[in-house]
Amino acid sequence: MEEHDLAIELLENMQKLDRAKLHRSITDSLHGGDFMLLYIARHHGMALPSEISHEVGISTARVAVALNNMEKKELLTREIDIQDRRRIIVKLTDKGKEVVKTKQAELKKSMSMLLSTLSEDDAKEYVRLTGLLAKNIVGLRMD
Repeated sequence: MEEHDLAIELLENMQKLDRAKLHRSITDSLHGGDFMLLYIARHHGMALPSEISHEVGISTARVAVALNNMEKKELLTREIDIQDRRRIIVKLTDKGKEVVKTKQAELKKSMSMLLSTLSEDDAKEYVRLTGLLAKNIVGLRMD
């Protein structure tokens, strides 16, 4: 099979996956506010808005709007960094930690369901290949 044919087949498979409710719930959790909360949790419950902006790939202004919404919901707080008063540190509240715990459990369940549709060897290969793709495409330019 030629590379072009493989690319078309992959695109069609990705479109089918995107329409699947289970897969969509997983990918939706990798964007927006949920992703930001999970990112903060992975960094010991605190992060800088600029780090979040870089990781999510959106402007600091859009991150600020999202953080404002999450702060109103009492999921996080923003505090001045005592070591560098020019910086703001975003911290999860207890309520935010509970939301993260619930989201992580939901994601783990969804990922387990997704992987359970494959044999153990295929599941391991899928994880290996997606890891390889993730590693190789970081910084890949589309121009």
